[in-house]
Amino acid sequence: MKHIKLFFLLITLAIFWQGANAAIIHVPGDSSTIQGAANGAANGDTILVAPGVYHENVDLDCKAVLLASHYLFDNDTLTINSTIIEGGSGNALSWEGSNCFPENESLTVIGFTMRNSFYGVWKYLGWRFDQPRSRICHNRFMNNYCGVFSVTWDNCVIDHNIFISNAEGVECYGDISKDGSQLPSGMNIVENNVFLFNSLVGAVAWGGASHIFRNNIFSRNTRGISSAYYSSLNAAGNVVCNNSIGVYCEISVAYEDSIIIKNNIITANDTGIYINGSIERRQIRYNDVKSRLVNFIGCPAGSGDTTWETNFNGTPCDSFYNITRDPLFADTIDFELLCNSPCIDAGDSSAQVPESGGYRIDMGKNEFPYIIGDANNDYRIDVTDVVLVINYLFIHGPAPCPYHSSDTNGDGIINSSDIVCLINHLFCGSTFPCF
Repeated sequence: MKHIKLFFLLITLAIFWQGANAAIIHVPGDSSTIQGAANGAANGDTILVAPGVYHENVDLDCKAVLLASHYLFDNDTLTINSTIIEGGSGNALSWEGSNCFPENESLTVIGFTMRNSFYGVWKYLGWRFDQPRSRICHNRFMNNYCGVFSVTWDNCVIDHNIFISNAEGVECYGDISKDGSQLPSGMNIVENNVFLFNSLVGAVAWGGASHIFRNNIFSRNTRGISSAYYSSLNAAGNVVCNNSIGVYCEISVAYEDSIIIKNNIITANDTGIYINGSIERRQIRYNDVKSRLVNFIGCPAGSGDTTWETNFNGTPCDSFYNITRDPLFADTIDFELLCNSPCIDAGDSSAQVPESGGYRIDMGKNEFPYIIGDANNDYRIDVTDVVLVINYLFIHGPAPCPYHSSDTNGDGIINSSDIVCLINHLFCGSTFPCF
């Protein structure tokens, strides 16, 4: 939350710290329509839109502007819900052009509902690829054919949006040449969004380029995540729950090494991961895949074979650390994990762990925070933690929760050496993990 507030503070300061030629155009104060404001805007301007319903097909014509509702200032989701662009049979908002922005200029849209349109946002921009050049954030897309269609030559970030009851939530496309070879391209980064009740797919990647889908929630769509047609997809840290198919990949040989599916919770779908084509087993790893009907279709031999060994948590897993367990969600809105979830500390051992995230990154969207040494999860380390570990080891008391909160020497198991380490920490000032 503090990062979101900081983002809005920086955006607000940027509006008022502009060059002499920049302007703030108010809708409907200065222009009765968003299109009229766009026609009069120059690169670097801000178009600030008051609540209302705008029946328009807005074409920004490759202008580097900040298009925002008053959510920019009040951070109130009711403002998003009440500032509406309806595109009818056309697109609510369109951008198109090639290398038309000045250096260090970008295009951002914040705080709208875009509904009842063909595309909520249709973006086809070719630019330099050395930095993010467009951002679509904190919007709601509903009842469109497609919420956002992004042809990426520009490193587009699509984040903190809600996509509900569209046919497609997000469609990411990266240009390829006629012979199938990939053209120089940026990437789409789709992160921290929610995809609900989309009748075809939550988010689809295709047509070359690199597409990153991370830390999203996909629930009750026909397909949660999909990729096809030379796509390079990296799907990591998502919750994919209650869809018909969780993840569907149609593999083109030229890019089969570019599909990576890791650290996801893919649960309660009819089918978990469906691969149509050839993919190396190492690319589907560190996922919890537990489905209503079948966990893996078309995946490499051994996927889901949990007789192989156990992971860091002692949970049976296949040879690339996929597990098939109930993830034990604390809720079905944010999909936070309970402290005894098998997905805690079960992610990629090479991934960076967030602060207070334990020994390893978790599977799924939300990292469960805990402090090493805090065995009873009361956010402090004291003698009660020593008592809990002793009771657990010697008189069958309750296990620490999360388990590795008491693994004070970091060897993956809890035994008497962890008690010694914990006592040394409390009374002699030793640090964790103890060696």
